[in-house]
Amino acid sequence: MARYVFYALVAYVMYKLIFNFIVPIFLTSRKMRQQFNQARQQMDDQNNQQVHPSAEEKTHVNNTAVSSKIGEYIDFEEIRK
Repeated sequence: MARYVFYALVAYVMYKLIFNFIVPIFLTSRKMRQQFNQARQQMDDQNNQQVHPSAEEKTHVNNTAVSSKIGEYIDFEEIRK
């Protein structure tokens, strides 16, 4: 009889250990891994956009380069002390 009580107690402790400790750690680590991978994917996408600009961005860069060659007049006031 004592053997059954001992086995029941061990089974209860194992059940509590697995479902209250090991499973939550596993689920949390999986969620963190997914969030890390998602953040890394977003960083990769941003880096790819910077390295390979789209056609609109290329046109904007080319227009800026042409306008900077023409020159710009900057009006300023001289401050004397």
